[in-house]
Amino acid sequence: MTTSLISIPKSRAFPARARMAFDALNRFAAHPKYGASVEQIKAGVRARAARPKDEVDSRDLVAYLIQDNQDLWQQLLNTPFCKKMGEAAADDEQVLKGFKWYMVQDFLYCIKLMIFETDRSSRATTSAVFDISADRIAGDASYAKDLLQTCIQAQPEGLAIDEYKVLQASPTKAMSSYTDFQITTAQDASWVLALVAMIPCIQSYYKIAADLKDNSKHKDTIWYKLWVEENAKYEDSTVHQKQFFAENFDAWKDHYDEATRIFRRACQGEIDLWAVAENPGDV
Repeated sequence: MTTSLISIPKSRAFPARARMAFDALNRFAAHPKYGASVEQIKAGVRARAARPKDEVDSRDLVAYLIQDNQDLWQQLLNTPFCKKMGEAAADDEQVLKGFKWYMVQDFLYCIKLMIFETDRSSRATTSAVFDISADRIAGDASYAKDLLQTCIQAQPEGLAIDEYKVLQASPTKAMSSYTDFQITTAQDASWVLALVAMIPCIQSYYKIAADLKDNSKHKDTIWYKLWVEENAKYEDSTVHQKQFFAENFDAWKDHYDEATRIFRRACQGEIDLWAVAENPGDV
C-alpha cells in the first residue's frame, strides 16, 4: 500500500482549500502515470534537509515563483485583515464577524466544487471518469461537513453562527471567481500546471499562520485557536509541495511563463478572499 505524500489534517477547522490541495498532490504523487513517485519525492525531501539551508535547488519552481513575483506575494502575506487578526482582542466584534464570514466562504467553496463534480459525473462516459468524480464529491462533502460544524458549533470549538445563516449564505464574487479559476485551470492546463494554482494556498497559509503565532498580541482569540494554531502546524506540507515540483522539473521546465500566470492569478484569488472579511455578510 502506497503511503501518502502529505498527511491530511484531521482538524475540522483546517481550511478546506488547503486540504483539497493536499488531496490533489497525493493523487498525482501516487499515480504511476504522472511524474515522480511518493518515494522519489520523499527521498528528495530527505536530501533537501541534509543540504545547507541557503543552498537553493535549481529545480525549485516554488522558490522561483515566489522570488519573481514578490509584488503579489508580499500583498498576500500582509493583507489588512490578517494584520487585524494579529492585533485585535477577542472582543473585537468586527474582526470576529470578518473571520466568521471568511470561514463561511470556505464552506461555500466546498459546495461549489461538489456541484461541479456532480455535474461532471452525470456526463461521464466511462466508469473511470465517474469513479474519479464520485471520490472527489465524497471528499468535498466530508470537508464541507467539517466546515459546517466549525461554523455552527459553540465556541471555543466553533464559531457559533446560526446554521440557517451558514447554509443560506451567498458566495461572494471573489469566492466564485477564484473557484471558477481553479476549475478552469484543472480542466485546461496540464496536470503539473494545474497544481501550480494551489501553491499560494499551501505556502501562504503556513507563512501567515507562523507569523501570527509568533507575533499576535492576543492568543486567546477564536481565530487564533481555529486558524492560526492549526495552519502553523504544517510546515512539512510546504516542503513536500516544493519537492513535488522539484522532482517533476521535466514536466514544467518549458512552461515557466504559464506557471507564472497561474501563480499570479492564484495569489490574487487568495488576496481577494481575505478582502471579503473586511466587508462581511450577515453572520
